[in-house]
Formats: sequence, structure tokens, C-alpha cells
Amino acid sequence: MADQTTLDTLYLVSDTDKNVSLEIIIGDVGQTASSLIAIDQEEPKDHEGSLSETPLGTNRELSNKVLFITTTITDTSELSNFTEMIIRLRGGLVFREFHLSKTVEEDHQSVPYACRIKFLNV
Repeated sequence: MADQTTLDTLYLVSDTDKNVSLEIIIGDVGQTASSLIAIDQEEPKDHEGSLSETPLGTNRELSNKVLFITTTITDTSELSNFTEMIIRLRGGLVFREFHLSKTVEEDHQSVPYACRIKFLNV
């Protein structure tokens, strides 16, 4: 599998008040990460490590907005140079899971991950 550290995609929502949530899982074991997360022009929120399932808003509120996630994963594991980011979205029309990863060449190297997810009302 080729390295993929960027994501530009759609997430389908509906015209309902059902909540949409975001979860981010950082791996491999022992890797560290720092993220900036924002919707449209909101002030980005800082987050360290994995993000447990967090509500973003309702389907209706998120329609035609864009979620931006910028994450830097640093290889701090003695076991592996593999870095991974899994993004899970729930509450829209379907559950979606996106896998991004890169194996660094040297210990303590950092990898930038950039994600843009547009919420589209169908």
C-alpha cells in the first residue's frame, strides 16, 4: 500500500437534526501527534494524540461546510517507524472510515497529514 498523508473527500449528510461525530485514531503504538481541527473559518482547536468520538454538529448545521484537520505525527515509538491516522465520521448518511499512513525513514521524524472533508447534503 502506498503512503497517503492527504485526504480531500465528501461526507454525505441529510436535512436532519441528527448529530455527526468525529473520531481520530493515531497509531502505530507509541507514536505522538498534534492536530488542529476546524470547520470552515472557525478558530482551529488544538488536540494532542487521538480524539475520542466528539460531536461536530447536526447534519443540517454541517451541510456545505468543510472540516479541516491538520495533524503532525512524530515517530516516538521504539517499536516501529510506521505512522497512521484513522478518521471516523458517524451520524451522516453512512459511517465512513479513512486510513492514512506513512512509514518514516528515521527515528523521531515527523509527518504532516492534511485532511479536507466537505459535508454535502443529498
